[in-house]
Amino acid sequence: MAYDGAAWNETVPTNATAAHEIDDIARDIKIGVRSRLAVEHVWGSSQAATSSAGYHTYISLQGQTGAPSLAVVAGTTQCGLLYAATDGGLLYRHATGTSVPLVSASAERFDIPLTYIDTDGTLVADSDVKIPTQKATKTYVDSKIGVLSGTITHGGIIPLPDGFDADECNWIASAATIDHTDQIGGGADEGDKYHVCTVASNRTVTVKCYTSGKTPANDHTGTANYMIIGLK
Repeated sequence: MAYDGAAWNETVPTNATAAHEIDDIARDIKIGVRSRLAVEHVWGSSQAATSSAGYHTYISLQGQTGAPSLAVVAGTTQCGLLYAATDGGLLYRHATGTSVPLVSASAERFDIPLTYIDTDGTLVADSDVKIPTQKATKTYVDSKIGVLSGTITHGGIIPLPDGFDADECNWIASAATIDHTDQIGGGADEGDKYHVCTVASNRTVTVKCYTSGKTPANDHTGTANYMIIGLK
């Protein structure tokens, strides 16, 4: 028998093994153990006491056709294990027996188990462990915030965002256009011009050009730019 660690034979030594071969067998065992562990560990054939030998360089996993059973040690079942599927995916098996995929073989990325995903746009679960999807987040935000903007004529009412009441909204308006060309000039129509843009509590917009010395019938109206924001 060659004592080079290549073969692993647990039936030797025997009672019939010559005593002078015991040292060869001891070296054979050391070489056999080191050469196998050195596949994934830093483990040289000799080392100093302060060497980092024994540290993992990587971990290789043989593909499993099914989830391995958790080991029972001293009557206690281990809390979990990592294993690779035959398709290359990496999974974690919990003590409950549930296998959770960590890395998808096809996408080569960490996948979040679907049980952790929340697609409900109301977020009614109010959970500390659920993760809302992009669509659920957008649906929730859209239901809580509404924004409208545009142009409105004098006397118009600023519209409310869909799903919002007036007491949930704030608005603002500024004059956009006011035509008062026929009020510029001399004579009896001459006077100071006052541009006014206001919004009443019922969101009615007033956009006018007042001229001192003129009757109200000669006042001109215009348009306003508005923005209204609703927040629930």
